[in-house]
Amino acid sequence: MHSNHVALAIGLSLLAGGADVIGGTVVALWTSRIANRTLLYATAGAAGFMIGVSILDRLPELFRSGESPNAAFWLLGGFMMLYFLESFAGGHPGHFHGHQHDAPDCELDPDAAPGVEELALGTAFIEGHHDHEHTLISKTASYTAQLGLLLHTALDGVAIGAGFSLSLQVGILMFLAVIFHKMPEGFSLASLVLASGRGRTAAFRSVIGLAASTLLGTLFALGMAGLHAGLSNQLVAFATGSFLYISTCGLLPATRREGDRSSPWFVLLGMGLYIVTAHLLAGVGLE
Repeated sequence: MHSNHVALAIGLSLLAGGADVIGGTVVALWTSRIANRTLLYATAGAAGFMIGVSILDRLPELFRSGESPNAAFWLLGGFMMLYFLESFAGGHPGHFHGHQHDAPDCELDPDAAPGVEELALGTAFIEGHHDHEHTLISKTASYTAQLGLLLHTALDGVAIGAGFSLSLQVGILMFLAVIFHKMPEGFSLASLVLASGRGRTAAFRSVIGLAASTLLGTLFALGMAGLHAGLSNQLVAFATGSFLYISTCGLLPATRREGDRSSPWFVLLGMGLYIVTAHLLAGVGLE
């Protein structure tokens, strides 16, 4: 692989990780929620773009190229890994606690922004505001969700690195599919850390960890591609499976908000953005 592609992959991985940090910083410095509809529509657009990349670009190419005869198994592996991750390491952030006493489950705020589990793993809402006199969720739940997101962001990095190992176009598409959900991801994790009472320093550290995990995933994919050229297709297939899970089981459910009928149009807008991006890349010779 050309050294310029390696440098670009690392640079874009750092940029994607930086988006996690920006999202977390917004929460850590300003504890009031960002506009709920803004986050909702950004989530819908990210879902549409990731579905477009996965179904319209990666799936046809994986099965057409024939360079990875086991692509379907790698695809399924990426999908099921996140399913089991959600099942066993997702925690239950929908359960709220006050001080040392368990409190009844709170009713979900219909205007609340999607929480970390919905954006990244697809399970529950958490409140986006924070009361320093009460712990809204257990620390255990925040740590398990953080672990799940670290594994997820490592896969984001793998997608970028493996994409650039195949071609410049695939690398750019993988980067765009990743970065569109990065800020909501960092925003949600920092919200969850603060809601568990771990404090702003822990919130900063948690999103920096997401950025580091993204970069490590990219470096791993680039290194493995250098050792085994055919592995790039398998890693991209694995990452595509994770994209399908995140977009269909995580992001899309977060957009089905009662009383809001605009989010499906933003899903379509995200798909349209993918189509336009693919044509622009092809127009400059990056097919």
